[in-house]
This record gives sequence, structure tokens and C-alpha cells, in this order.
Amino acid sequence: MSDPGLQQLARALDLLRQHRTGPNGSDAEFLARHADLRELLEPLLVDVTSEPDEPRQRTLGDYRLLREIGHGGMGVVHEAVQLSLGRRVALKVLPDHRAQSPLALVRFRREAELLARLQHDHLVPVFASGHAEGMHFFAMELVDGCSLATLLTALSGRETAQLDGTALAEMLRSQLGDPGAGQAIVGSSHAEAVLKCVLPIAEALAHAHAHGVVHRDVKPANILLRRSGTPLLADFGLARDLEAPTLTRSGDFAGTPHYMAPEQIEAGSGVIDGRADVFALGATLYELLTLRRAFEGPSTAAVIAQVLRCDPQAPRRLGQQLPGDLLAVLDKALQKSPIERYPSMAAMAGDLRALLQLRPVSVQQPGAYTRLRRYLRREPLRAAFAAMLAIGVPSLLGLGGYLAWQQPRITTAAARERREQVEQLLEGGYLELGEGSARIAFERFVAAAQLLPGLPETTVGLVLAGESLGQHADARAASEQLAGSHEDLRQELMGLRADDATSAANLVPRRPPVLTTAPTTALGCYVRGMRWLEFAHHSSDPQAYRNAAAALREAIDRAPVARALYHCQYLHALFHLQQPEPLAAFAGVVEQLWPESPIVRYWVAFVLEDGQPQRAMELQRRVVAERPDLALAHASMARVHERQGRLGEAIACFQTVVAARPDEPIALTGLARVLTKANRAEQALPFADQAVAAAPFSHATHLARGSALLGLSQLDAALASVQRAVELTPDVESHLMLARVQLARGEYAAAVAATQQAATQAPADSEPHLLAAHAFVAMDRARDAVASLEQVVALEPARALAWHDLAGQRQAIGDAVGAEAAVQQALAHGPDDAPVQQAVGKWRQQHGDVAAAEGHFLRAIELDPSIGPARVHLAAIRWNQGDMAASVQLYGDAVTAHPDLEPASDGLAQALSKMGRHDEAIQERRRWAESHPDLLVGWLKLAATVLRRQPAAELDVALAAVERAQALAGAPRADVTFYRAEVLRVRGDGADVCRPLYQQARDLPDCNPELRQRIDARLQLLIR
Repeated sequence: MSDPGLQQLARALDLLRQHRTGPNGSDAEFLARHADLRELLEPLLVDVTSEPDEPRQRTLGDYRLLREIGHGGMGVVHEAVQLSLGRRVALKVLPDHRAQSPLALVRFRREAELLARLQHDHLVPVFASGHAEGMHFFAMELVDGCSLATLLTALSGRETAQLDGTALAEMLRSQLGDPGAGQAIVGSSHAEAVLKCVLPIAEALAHAHAHGVVHRDVKPANILLRRSGTPLLADFGLARDLEAPTLTRSGDFAGTPHYMAPEQIEAGSGVIDGRADVFALGATLYELLTLRRAFEGPSTAAVIAQVLRCDPQAPRRLGQQLPGDLLAVLDKALQKSPIERYPSMAAMAGDLRALLQLRPVSVQQPGAYTRLRRYLRREPLRAAFAAMLAIGVPSLLGLGGYLAWQQPRITTAAARERREQVEQLLEGGYLELGEGSARIAFERFVAAAQLLPGLPETTVGLVLAGESLGQHADARAASEQLAGSHEDLRQELMGLRADDATSAANLVPRRPPVLTTAPTTALGCYVRGMRWLEFAHHSSDPQAYRNAAAALREAIDRAPVARALYHCQYLHALFHLQQPEPLAAFAGVVEQLWPESPIVRYWVAFVLEDGQPQRAMELQRRVVAERPDLALAHASMARVHERQGRLGEAIACFQTVVAARPDEPIALTGLARVLTKANRAEQALPFADQAVAAAPFSHATHLARGSALLGLSQLDAALASVQRAVELTPDVESHLMLARVQLARGEYAAAVAATQQAATQAPADSEPHLLAAHAFVAMDRARDAVASLEQVVALEPARALAWHDLAGQRQAIGDAVGAEAAVQQALAHGPDDAPVQQAVGKWRQQHGDVAAAEGHFLRAIELDPSIGPARVHLAAIRWNQGDMAASVQLYGDAVTAHPDLEPASDGLAQALSKMGRHDEAIQERRRWAESHPDLLVGWLKLAATVLRRQPAAELDVALAAVERAQALAGAPRADVTFYRAEVLRVRGDGADVCRPLYQQARDLPDCNPELRQRIDARLQLLIR
């Protein structure tokens, strides 16, 4: 015995026995001899024949009793106030007439000491214990809810098929009159809600068992729920400490018959350990799931007979569809023999946790042989009689009988093979329906129907695909096949209705699904989940995605066997809820369940694209190796390449899909999008047009087209495409693209409104605030820009360039201190980021700190040798320092790395001219102008550079450049006319030819003061 308090109590009982049976003097002398045990011995010396006295006052020690809230064999529980602390507690009191029984007192004290010793979040905590007025007591948390037994009583008479994930929580709310109660036990299905109740209790019991304590009275009445729904295990009055001697006497009946393990009932059946609690918790779990006790009878004897010899009724016979893994856990926990149960409560808790996480459990449902073996062990006489009747039958069967016996097995094997083929077709069909081509989905459902006619999953697929293709009459005809035998499915599908305007196109639901009664089958839940998912895709409503996930989770919970079909679509819904950790965990579960399925592998990779791109790529490569026809896998690989900046690889992947399926909208859309990102908008536009033609009701196709048009500066057409995307699906992506187009058009207020819509839909996304900041900067609203940028860095502190932009805007409003702080934050978050170092260098340069700027530019070049702007800025610093050779080298390196970087080309040409290297300067000007033939300024700079040297052989080049500029300008321009006059003057055409051109240039409206001053100087020269 390890507990000191219990050791003292046992010693007190032994001394009391000796005192009662021997000449040991008076009670007073006995107490004087054992003063160290006086507190325990005094109550035990009271005459056991005395009548119980009611307490004459409502105060017990430090506690004022308010009302009785429970009464049992081991004491009375009162609601009380602890006077010293002013808190309400549950006070369990052993009345004085019970304290006269030494055994009752020992048990009572043991319960208090065990609860105080076992500290666990799901055990009712004990605050203090003591005795006063002849009564022993201990104070516990006053649980502000009720017991599971109360909820079960309130739920009695309900049909289990109609229970959903909120049934327990709603009943708790009803009992407490609190609409916010029970959040901890809300699930997507009734099974999940029950598991949320039972798993914490299993963990608490596992903790108790690890400390050598067996509860021995686990039942719904002893599981209390806080107002939040958090479950707590109470009443350790019958608990046994395995390290202490038993206090149960022969003939004691410890426990409640409906939940007692057989070894608790049968005397001498062996040691009672934690496996008895496993049995009791299994019975509790069964009752919560089915609203029926596992063992029931008109009398205690009848209940005991059930416990000893009968299995509980199968849940499916009670109208409750449960997954096979959950049934296996129930079966394991409720085994008659402790050896065949879970070896420990921790093992049972592990499987309960696996059920909640949809992972495989460690046990399996029993097969026919196992059930027969159990029956033989429980009913040996009946089994022997049945066996005698069966003897001799095989000898009466000949070869024909043998073949007849084998035929069902042959037929079953063939049917299983067909079913596997159909399952693969269904998985592929629903994959295409959700993410790919409705036409291919329809073809796969038709093939499944030919292999196995009448399968409701196939009919549902035909309805959904037909609606998506605009074949509404065919879809309605298919749904009628469900009438009668699957009326619930037909009712679920009735809400799928297309607008007349969507004929021969993808379905675009404008309203959420019209829901009637809750579906009662796994397939019904799946259909409801798919309907919500379809609506969510077009509405981008987060609640619709939550509804989809709840329905699909319930489909999984109701399915007798795990279906990849249900798991993958549930994974799909979780992906849209943007919860990375649960998503990654469940992806691992799904992959573990179906490690060889390409479709499952695709879905796992699909949801890991953002969080684990390398893993996603690895999985999709395996999918493509096994199923090269699966275009969506290629598209997934392309998206991973795209997100990681490998645009060439992304383009190649999308081109592979387009080559195989020229009308595949996802591939066409992706190819157009990536080509635009690669500054190849002209090539992107035809693919975007094809995508729109293939899927005119997909907002993604219109966004791709709008992006390509924006890249081509066709702003009116871009706006029309993006506005159509917003009409179809007003999601975050659509509003952000609308804001970008409006920014390009100079419609800054409208752009801000679009970013506000996006921010409302995605409060955690920083991009809307960044675009709003750009609009505010363009409108010279620096304070609003600061507010938007502060939102950006609050949501995404590591966005270093946003800190840099914030510094600029704080400087604009005169907040120099805040600006410097923002610069420091930019450096702190991007010390090894070349663009950040470049941006900070430019900031330092603008503020006159040339030495610091130089250091940042050098650091940027060190981090990224190909970076262009940093070299340009550093070249300007070298120019100002008089180091022209270094300046030319830096400009030249920048041009080599970025031939289209205009400041690099312009700086190089000027630096070469400054050094007298005019031929090289002209060569660079010509390269730039010819590579950008539509830029007027490039031709003028070429003419100016030629004129600076004035070589007669190059004057034709200068004149041709001016003429090209004039052609691009169309109308007369002051600068173009001036340079024409300059070329003619240098060529020697005379004052009569040149003077009118100078005067014409001077009189044009666009002639600026600087140019007018140069013209006046030329005119004065011609006069002289």
C-alpha cells in the first residue's frame, strides 16, 4: 500500500478491531494511547446502533449547504458555497450514520484521496476534504452542466437515423436553457459527436489505470458535461486501488449491472483490472450511438444473463449505420473474456482517436469463424447438438453438389471484380466532375452503368454530370430511376436546377441547395456534400464549404466500409476551408488507407500543392506514370512549377495536357495564365479565348483572358472579361484581378472598392490591402496608403518589401521615425533577400546616405548576381564618384543580365558617350531601339547620340530614326520636329531649311521650357 493516508486508515481499523475484541481499557484511554490517529479513531468509536441525526444547521465547516443535487450509496452531494473563498462547489458528504461503518468511511476517504491524486483535465477535480459535525466530506468542482444519462433520457424515443452531429449539443442546450452550450461535443455526424464525448473519458481512465486505479462504475450517469460540453468522469466511490488491499467483501456487488464486465459479476472469475472499465466504456459508447442499452432486461437477473451470454443487438438493426471500424472497436471493447478485449484503456483510446481522425484502427470486425468460436464457448451444448445434425451432410453431396456449392463463390468473385472496376470509374468520374471535364465524367458514369446497372452512386453521377453539361432532360430522367427505392437521393437531387441561360454549358447554381430532411444514408450525405461543394465553388461562400465538409464527414461516418470516394471529396472540402494542419493530417490518413490508388494519390497531391510542393510533385509524377491520361495530374504539376517560379516547366506541363485534350478548360486556362506571367501575353490570348469558348461559365477562363488582355494593355477588353468573371463567381481572385485592371485604367476609387470586397471575403489575405495601398499612392492619399500597408504587415509581417513601401509612405506624411522603423523591419525580415537590399539601398540613396546605399547595393548583387536595378544604382554612384570605368562595367553587366532594362541601357549609352566611346554608345542605342521598335523615345535617343558625335556617315541613321519616331507619333511633336531640324542643320542644309522647323517645334503645345530654351539658342545661332 503506497498511499500514507490509506496506510493510517488501515492501521486505525486494525487497532479498533483489537480494542473491540480485547481488554484494552476505556475508549478515552484507547484514544490517549493513539493520539496520532485520534482524528480517524473518534468517528469509528461511535455506537453503530445509534439512529442517524439530521444536521441541525445548513453550515458544515467552511461550507454552507444550498441544496441536494445527488444521492447515492456512497454519500449525498450538495451544492455548497465555500465561505472562505466565496466559490460554489459540489460537496460530497458521508452522513454521520454512514460514518459509523468503518468500511464506508474507508471507501469515502479513499474516493477523495484518489480523486485528489489523479490530476487530469477530464476528471472532476477535488479542491479539499475534511470532517465536521460528525460528517466527512470533500469538495469538488460544481459542474455547470448535466450528466450523459440526463441527455440519453431526453433523447429516448428519437430515431437514431435522424441524429446528426448537433443532437447531443442541442439537448444539452435545451437542458441548460443556454443556446451557446455544448460546442465541445458538436460533430459533423452523431458518431463524431459521441466520440468527442467518449475519447476524453477513455484518456482520463487510461491516466487512472496508469496510476493503479480502476473506476469499476463507468456509466453515463457518472460522465458529467460542463456547459461547454467538456466531459468529466466522476464518482470514484467504487474505485479500486490496485496497489492497496481490496475493500470489497465477498458478496459485494460493485457496479451497475447494465455496464458491468462479466468478471465483475462472476465471483472468483479472476483479478478485476482496467479491462473492466474498457467493457463499461464500450457499453456506454454503444448506448450513446444507438440510444439503447447494450444489455437490457426486465430484472437485474435478466440483465446479468445478457451480460454473461449475449452479444448486443447489431446497430444496423436499430437503424444506425456505422462505419466498420467503429463497429470493430465496439466489438473489441464488449468481449466477454478480458483476454479478448483491449489489453488496456490506452489502446482503446488510441483507436477512438483514430476514429475521430479517420485513420485505420488496430482491430477488425470478427469474421464468421470468430463468431462461431465465441458461440461454441458460450453455448457448448446447443452448438454440439447443431453439429450432430450437420454430420454426414458432406458425404451425401456428389460432384454436382460440390460445383453447386462453389458456383456462388465464382459468381461472387466475378461480381467483386466488376465492382472494383466500377469503383475506379466512379472515383475518376467524380474527380472530373469536381475539378475537370463534365463530359469525361459523364462518359465514365455511363461506362460504370454498363458494367453494373442500377447502382445508385452511378445514377447520382449521371444526374450531376448531365446538369453540368446542360442536359437537363437527361438528368431528370436519370433522377427518376431513383424514385421509390432511393427516394431520399432523388429528393436531394431535386434542388439541382439550372438557369435557362446556362443551356449546353456548365451549371452555375445561383442559390444554395434547397434542403428538406436530413439524409439518412451515407450516399445521401455524400450527395448533399457534393451539392454544397458545387454551390461553394461558384459562390465562394465559406459557410457552403463548411456545410459540404460536414455532410461529407457524415457520409464517411455512416458508411459501413471506408470509401475512397467519400474520403477524397471530404479532403477536397477541407482544402477549401484553408486549415493546413488538419488538411495535411487527413491527407496522410487517406494515403495510408489507399496507398495504391492513383485517384487517391492525385487528391493527396492536390491538397498538398501549397504546403508541401515537393511531396505533391512526387505524388503527381507517380500518378502520371500510372495514369498518363489523367490530365488533372499534369495540371497539378504545372501549378507547383508555377508557384515556385519555374514558368518554363509549368508551360511544358500545360502544353502536354492541351496536346492530349485540346478542349480541356483547366489546361487552356493554366497555359494562358502562365504565358501571361512569362510576359508572353500575345501568345497567351489565343489559349484564353479557347478556354472561354470551352467553358464560358467558368470564372477562371475569363480571369485568364482578362489577365492576358491586361498584359497587352487592351484595358477596355480586359475590364469586360474580368467583370464577367466577377458576375460568375465574385470571389477573392476575381475582385483582386478587377482591382488590378482598374489600377491600370487609372480608376483608383473603383480599384479601392474592389479590394475592399476581396478583403471582406478573405480577412487574412494581405494582397487586397497591398493593392489598395497602390491605389491610395496614385491618389496622393498617403495616410490611407499607410493604413493599408500597416494592414499588410500586420497580416504578413515577413513581407519585407511591404515594410519598405510603408517606410516611403510614412516619410510622405512626415513620420521620419516611423519610416526608419519600417526600413529596419524590412531589413530584419529580408536580410538575405536581394530585392529588399536593393530597395533599402535606393531608400538610403534618396535620403543622401550614399555610403549605406552602396553597401546595400553590393549586398544585393552578392545575393543575386543577376540583379539589374542594384547594378544600375551602384553604377550611378560610381559615375558621381568619377569612376567611369566601373560605371560602364556595372551598366554593361546589368544590360547583359536584363537586356530589356531601360535604365541600364540608357545609363550604359550615356556613360560610353561620356568616355568618348561614341561608336559603342550608338551601337547600344541602336540595339535598344530595334528591340523596342514601338517606343518613340528609343529612336529619338538614338538620333541624339548620333548627333553628339556628328559623324557624317551616321547622319542617315539619325534621320531614319527621327522619321521612325515621327511615324510612331502620328501628329507633329515638338521633340521630334526639333531633332529633325538638328539632323538637317548638322548635315548642312542651311538656315532657310532649318529655321522653319525650329520655329514650328517652338510653337507646338507640347514644347516644354527646357526645349524652348534650346530652340531659341539655335535660332540665335542661325541669325548670326
